[in-house]
Amino acid sequence: MKLNFLSYIFFFIISFLGISENKFNKKPFEIIKPDSDLNFDKVKPDLTVDFRNSGIGTITRPRLIGFNFGLKIHARNRIGFGFYTLTHNAVKPVGLEQNGEPIEQSNGVFKINPTLQPNRQVFFYYGNLAYSHYFIQNKYFEFQTPLEIGFGSYEVKYLASNAVERPLINPDASTENQNYAETLIKNPAFLNRSSTFIPISLGMTFSLKLHTFIWPFANGGYRFVVNAPEFSDDFNGFFYNFGVSLDIFGIGKWSFGLFGKR
Repeated sequence: MKLNFLSYIFFFIISFLGISENKFNKKPFEIIKPDSDLNFDKVKPDLTVDFRNSGIGTITRPRLIGFNFGLKIHARNRIGFGFYTLTHNAVKPVGLEQNGEPIEQSNGVFKINPTLQPNRQVFFYYGNLAYSHYFIQNKYFEFQTPLEIGFGSYEVKYLASNAVERPLINPDASTENQNYAETLIKNPAFLNRSSTFIPISLGMTFSLKLHTFIWPFANGGYRFVVNAPEFSDDFNGFFYNFGVSLDIFGIGKWSFGLFGKR
């Protein structure tokens, strides 16, 4: 019974895709048949500016701000390059064991007694390559699934709450651990570290075409970071962002026509 049901679903999907391909001349699925503005036979540039939830930090939690310049290919696919950075340092109180490993929290309580109790400051930036496929495309809205793979650099500092160079040593820790921690925090490489990392994300984007050249959008999905143990626990997971996509080709053409009449 289950096999027959799955076979029926598979047959239905194949048939539906075949009908959609023939009906719209192998164009993406459309709820409303598009007009010529969608440029199914052209390649056009666009620029996206957006604000992303960084997921790291506490009260001063910053956002990621950036842009993505891309080419929309036959209104079906988009390939782009972007650059993103934190608006300011992300500051968060953390607990560290004597070897510098972070301690997990549950409802704001450390699972084990930390040896060090510093504030962690993080700042990073990265560039990425993005690919999107448009599943729904018409003159009123779009639906796409962007895949992004990036490469960037980050810096982490561990400071005491009063912003001095050395983080606080927990007086409740054992004497042995306190002595080890004292040696650890005298090492500049521990107090201020930097490295490279790779962010990867897959999401879904919904764009609303309120104007010919300007399209507000909302985006959400899942992301994770490679080679950044200092903040991966905060960065990894579901994310959301919002922004504006600009049709720079259309704006340029409109501006040229407007000033060309003078």
